[in-house]
Parts: sequence; C-alpha cells; structure tokens
Amino acid sequence: MIFETLFYKRLFSKNWNNPNELITYLEDKGFVKIGQGWYSVVYSLPNSSFVIKINSGDFDYGFCYFINMCIENKINPHLIDIFAYKEYTLYNPFYFVLLPKLKELSTFEENANITILRTMCNLYQNKIESYDSIISKFPYIDEEFKDLFDLLISIDTTIYKFDICQSNILQDHKNRWVLSDPIHKIKK
Repeated sequence: MIFETLFYKRLFSKNWNNPNELITYLEDKGFVKIGQGWYSVVYSLPNSSFVIKINSGDFDYGFCYFINMCIENKINPHLIDIFAYKEYTLYNPFYFVLLPKLKELSTFEENANITILRTMCNLYQNKIESYDSIISKFPYIDEEFKDLFDLLISIDTTIYKFDICQSNILQDHKNRWVLSDPIHKIKK
C-alpha cells in the first residue's frame, strides 16, 4: 500500500505530453487495461483497490463536470471518490484521475433497477413527466434509489445528457450504488 501511495503521488506530479505516453508508462509498470469507454480507458494494477481512468479520445467535458461535482460533494456516498485528478488543457487536452476500484452490479434485479432509473431520467430530461409524476409512477423504489435520482436531476440537462447504464453505475465495498460516469456533454 505504501508503494502504491508513493507511486501515485509521483505519477500525478509528473507532466505528461499526451495520454499515450502515460498509458505506455503504466503498462511498463505492470498496469493492465480493465475497461474502455467512448472517451477513456481504465487501468489498474492486479490486486489493487484503485484504478486510473485516462481520457484517451475526444476531451470528455461531461466527465470533467462530473469530477468537479464529486469533489464539491465529497460526503455524498453515491458519488465516486476522487483521490487525485490532473487535467491538461493546452495543445492536446486530456485528463487522468485516480479512483477506487468498484464492482459492477451483478444481479438481474440490480440491472432491472438501472433500466428503471434510466427511464425515470429520460422522462425527466425530455420533460415528458414532472418530478412528482415520475416518483408516483415508481412507488416501490427505496430511499437510496430516490437519492440517486435526485442527485442525477440536479445536473444541468440543457448541457449534459444522462448516460445511465450498467458500466456507469457501480457498487462500492459497502454495496452502495455509486455513480461513476453518468453524463456526457450534448454536442451542439
């Protein structure tokens, strides 16, 4: 654990020219790619409790907004912990961030609940239903679920679009649902 802490401090203190330079460095140090999305890749050391998410495509303004939301609301258990974050905005913009390693939701019920949450968010974002109307349509949702919905609808939906799927809502070590990357910027 001490080695990892020192390694991450050094990693975030260095200046990187581009995401490929950082990725090559991590792979040389034994990191393996454990995930990939539209805008980023995720690396981790085997048996580590941390991951490094690296923006490796178009700059992901939605995730940067979400990172700031997480930093400003550190005590919210449904927002991912940000241990370190570095953003480069000149020439070749990219970022990388140190996050806890979370687990995917695994049961049919959990995945069905993601579909319900996505439906609720779409009804709200597309102004099809009011908040109270949406909540009344789903009377069986628990407080944790309602808290997630309340958190999501606090996001400015004129700029950002919800991206609710199995890989963007994960579970922490206490089996709480955690938003890990629930939005992207609307392209205009």
